[in-house]
Amino acid sequence: MADLLEAGSQPSEWVRNLTLVSALFLNLLSCLLPSDLCARAEKSIRFDIAAQPLASALETYSVVTRTQVVYNAKLTNGRQAVAIEGVYTPGVALALLLQGSGLAPRYMAQDAVVLVPVPKTSLLVDAASAALAMRYYALIQARMLRALCVDGRARPENYRFALSFWIGPDGRLGRVVLLDTTGEAERDAAIEQVIGRVSIGEPPPTGFAQPVTLVISPATPSEQSECQSALVERPIRASR
Repeated sequence: MADLLEAGSQPSEWVRNLTLVSALFLNLLSCLLPSDLCARAEKSIRFDIAAQPLASALETYSVVTRTQVVYNAKLTNGRQAVAIEGVYTPGVALALLLQGSGLAPRYMAQDAVVLVPVPKTSLLVDAASAALAMRYYALIQARMLRALCVDGRARPENYRFALSFWIGPDGRLGRVVLLDTTGEAERDAAIEQVIGRVSIGEPPPTGFAQPVTLVISPATPSEQSECQSALVERPIRASR
């Protein structure tokens, strides 16, 4: 999920305060190229997003389009999104939300996008660091989805939930903080227990900021079938 970083940025600034805003399932098997190099079949959707802080507008966009949006939270501080009303493709709507923000979308899958600063130079100094952070982010996604799908008490189906978590140097989650509730105390406890046992399998890369925040939204029937696919472990390879 990496592209050029803004001139003068440090790798730690890119990953600090990483915010993960996602739809239910996190598809990681598609394109890792910039959006103009990926064929993205998009259907138009009716949007009614009021003018508001960019961060909250992006969360609304994520829920409406079922698109996972990842960005450094510092990059949205103090930035406003214009109102979006009408029928647009998700790509056009996102471009409208981001206008004037200094951010640009880079698609890692048809329903997964990372926001990066619009590059002011062609320097690639921090590209490798960003690539490592994005690869680790993809690994987190795979481990989280598998853990939730394996346990019938926590399997994502018809609930919305939010939590933050920290990852220790051994790759295990050392602290989980619930930010929302599914509406059922028993299920909340099950999710917290399941997530607390997750091991990412390797330590975070240098400078990877924490906590990471995950928002899960209800799935459509077709998306629920992705749990079955998630039960099959697949290697995640570093980009070269």
